Amino acid sequence: MSGKNATLVFLAVLLVVSFALAYFVARPFIKPVAFAIIIAVVFNPLYERILKAVKGRGRASLLTILLVILLFAIPLTFVLITASRQALEIAHYFSQRSAAQGGFVPSIMNLAERHLGFVTRHFDLSSVNLRQQIASHLNQIGLSLLGSGAALLGNFVGLITDSVIALITAFFLFRDGERVVKKISGVLPLSAAQVHRLLNGVTDAIVANVYGMAAVGAAQGLLTAIGLTICSVPSATLLGLLAAVCSLVPIVGAGLVWGPAGIYLIVIGHVAKGIFLLIWGTVVISSIDNIIRPLVVQGRVQAHPLLLLFALIGGAQAFGLLGIFLGPVLLSVISVLLTIVFEETRGVPSESSRVATLSE
Repeated sequence: MSGKNATLVFLAVLLVVSFALAYFVARPFIKPVAFAIIIAVVFNPLYERILKAVKGRGRASLLTILLVILLFAIPLTFVLITASRQALEIAHYFSQRSAAQGGFVPSIMNLAERHLGFVTRHFDLSSVNLRQQIASHLNQIGLSLLGSGAALLGNFVGLITDSVIALITAFFLFRDGERVVKKISGVLPLSAAQVHRLLNGVTDAIVANVYGMAAVGAAQGLLTAIGLTICSVPSATLLGLLAAVCSLVPIVGAGLVWGPAGIYLIVIGHVAKGIFLLIWGTVVISSIDNIIRPLVVQGRVQAHPLLLLFALIGGAQAFGLLGIFLGPVLLSVISVLLTIVFEETRGVPSESSRVATLSE
């Protein structure tokens, strides 16, 4: 092996090792950086308008980030206030009820025995110590709640940290994103038209998902408010708005609202209404996501609805909230790449090239 080849091999190995180590260093920042890219893509039109009115990219980027913070802070504050208010009302109800029945555990015992009365009339449960079983399960639930509270606090701190990193990254993407894209485009072995198509595919997929999330949130919020109104739950409109915001949470979504509400109705004695609300949420509210989101996304991402559904569900299961964006983005990128490969192998000029030729 010549000296030059040995040098290239050594540099290649060193580069691979360096990239591997860099991956472990950068892994904690992958999600916040990905969300920063989503913010930069979605709010780029707003940034461009501010840039026209304000001199300097730095100032325009800072104003855009401040507006984004306000946009997210207002509904988040509303959610926290509403959730805390409802939690206090439920806690006040249970404290009054448990005090009237001699404590929390006796009240739960009486409630369980009352709802299981029809079972004991048809089945012999004399060998089962119901009170001991309930007390044991209540102790286990208490211990698990303590662990869940500590985990929730840790997740909240992590969420705040990731949000700060995402906003700082988005600021620099607004300010320097155009220059970075040009540098990356110059390195890629693709024509300007091909790079443009790739970027458009990614942008359309991200924007379409934001529209889809907004449409799903509105639909689930409305359906939740309707179900709560039918069940005579107070503050149904406010809880519907809360459900619209909670629809952003992967997997559970608006179930964070209608699920506890249904259980609450069952606990206070409105069993039929509680069961109806749980069925309404499971069958109607949860399933509307799989109908509306693919229809909205399909308007910008040219793919079969079934493939879009798989990309959305599979992405959410694999990466959580971020996967809702990554699934359709990956599908769009694959579609564009297959088209480019087909054009290159068949010698077919790209659409942009044909347009340029016709214009000449």
